[in-house]
Amino acid sequence: MLQPNLKTLVDLRKSFHKYPELSGKEKSTSEKLKNLLKNLNLFHFNKVGKHAFLATVSGKQKGLHIVFRAELDALPITENNQFEYKSLQPKVSHKCGHDGHMTILVGLAQWLKQNPIEKGKVSLLFQSAEETGMGAADVLKNWPKNIKPDLFFALHNLPNQTFGSIHCKSGTFSSASKGVIINFTGKESHAAEPQNGKNPISAIGKISEFAAKYRNLKGKGLITVIHTKVGSKAFGTSPGKGVLMLTLRTQTNEKLSTIENALKAFTEKVCNEEGIEFSFSDTEHFFHTYNSSKAVKMLQTVCNEQGLQYQKMELPFAWSEDFGRFTHKYSGALFAVGAGNQEPLHSPSYDFNDDLIPIGIQVFASLIKKYLA
Repeated sequence: MLQPNLKTLVDLRKSFHKYPELSGKEKSTSEKLKNLLKNLNLFHFNKVGKHAFLATVSGKQKGLHIVFRAELDALPITENNQFEYKSLQPKVSHKCGHDGHMTILVGLAQWLKQNPIEKGKVSLLFQSAEETGMGAADVLKNWPKNIKPDLFFALHNLPNQTFGSIHCKSGTFSSASKGVIINFTGKESHAAEPQNGKNPISAIGKISEFAAKYRNLKGKGLITVIHTKVGSKAFGTSPGKGVLMLTLRTQTNEKLSTIENALKAFTEKVCNEEGIEFSFSDTEHFFHTYNSSKAVKMLQTVCNEQGLQYQKMELPFAWSEDFGRFTHKYSGALFAVGAGNQEPLHSPSYDFNDDLIPIGIQVFASLIKKYLA
């Protein structure tokens, strides 16, 4: 079986790392990827969002249509690594390994050029804005009606797990989550006469205490206070405005709705008691990723045949991934690949382990060989 050139792919990964782009702003990254794939003279292209695109190759016979996804976006994190290919974009860097995920799909594209499929279809999906939870929804909104995939697959690198191990499970793989923003409007007063005003700090305190009761992802769910602000730095003024920001996290979309409704109801009750007005909004909404038993069985089969260490997960990951939007509509599976000992994801010192590139290609290519050969 012909294989892509690993050195070329590592160099490509480092170039992605050097020039990262934030969610929704991945224009140059998307154009670079599309040009690389166009040079293979193999794919049909579909635009599926602002910067997202599909590259599809078809076999001569009918068969399954499998989609493999990678993410384009970087994070608003200042890199503190000092290697030659460190990020040149101020306060922006690839700290989740999306530079490596993209490179794996480019390697898979090269493999497909060298190893044509006999039946079915393979689509490579390069998706924008995964980190904000908006990218997959935008892809589905712009999805061509004539393209009807059977399966979606994607991987994510997993630091501090046995190198090359494959982690997956049927059912919930990663959690549902969303950010909630509560704005409070009371009434300012002189700091010497707080009784003449309506300071929102009491309401914020009570709601924070309510949130602290949700500490178990396996139970009711997890609510984390991430930011709060009341008034301004004026010692003579009792504030009249405030904001509280929280992250809600559960193992299913249904539980997420339940704890959001509970938080809304409690907020309304407290604000009515305090005489405070409030507004409630949400952002960065991620569905839970639900892995179908069919897709997981396919993955486990090729891992066993390829001699890869497959580890069945007992519990879902607490973090969220907007791949869940795809598995909400289509059969599919997201899995993690152990990256060995390294800095954790979203750390300023994190860097993708390039030795994972051939493993990612191997897993995806094996799925194609097994089910589309």
